[in-house]
Amino acid sequence: MSSNDYYMKMKDKYNWNLEQVIKFHLQQNNVIHFVNHFPYIMFSVRNMNGTTRWSSGYFSSKLGYFIKYKSEYDKSIAYKKEFIESSLSIDAYYRSKNIYV
Repeated sequence: MSSNDYYMKMKDKYNWNLEQVIKFHLQQNNVIHFVNHFPYIMFSVRNMNGTTRWSSGYFSSKLGYFIKYKSEYDKSIAYKKEFIESSLSIDAYYRSKNIYV
């Protein structure tokens, strides 16, 4: 697909973010069905003097940096706890979640 085709399909939607553009690209190339859900195992942070366009976050004295999105952090901690309690290898854990085979 040419850049002009992309533009024509994308021009009426405003405020595209990177994830939406990637999803659009995968859909346009008929490969979106290969994409699976992946659990929150990471979270966004910034250092003491770092800047951000979205959330300034809250400072974690335990970790020593700002956690930008508490919901991401909470989900990653919940998955970590679930993984540890499962006593499975990381591959077996992901298979149990139907994340990859």
